[in-house]
Amino acid sequence: MELTSANVTKLFFECMFSKEDIPENGQPSKELWAIGGGVVHQVVFDKRKIEKHKDEIKSLLSQLPESFYDPMGECFIKMPFTKDEKQWGEQLGAEQLLSLGRAANFIFYTPKMMWPLTYGVPMVAIDLEEKENYYQKMLDLEDEDAVAN
Repeated sequence: MELTSANVTKLFFECMFSKEDIPENGQPSKELWAIGGGVVHQVVFDKRKIEKHKDEIKSLLSQLPESFYDPMGECFIKMPFTKDEKQWGEQLGAEQLLSLGRAANFIFYTPKMMWPLTYGVPMVAIDLEEKENYYQKMLDLEDEDAVAN
């Protein structure tokens, strides 16, 4: 799948809960949640849909610059660009891709308390092998706090 703003947005909405997925009480079971925290927005996707589209998410992420694959990551500001330095989108699309990658456990980023050191945005690290990342334990705690509030 080519990394374009339209493809990212389409996939983003396909992975969300649809009206048919939401029970009468208005909230899907937490076992079905796949949390994809972005820079500004916290998104809860349908875990089954994230699994279904995991290869597409991986394909999109694989087109980002190699610097995102360093364990320390790359600044989020560079996320709307491909390996070939072509701009594929803007920050909103980059945040959608970031959220999808986090929900699929391919992306990890620095804790929010460190963001002032990097222009107020996270350093983003991509690991397409789904290995545990340096930041993951702190992020799990942040995600639980975000959903609880």
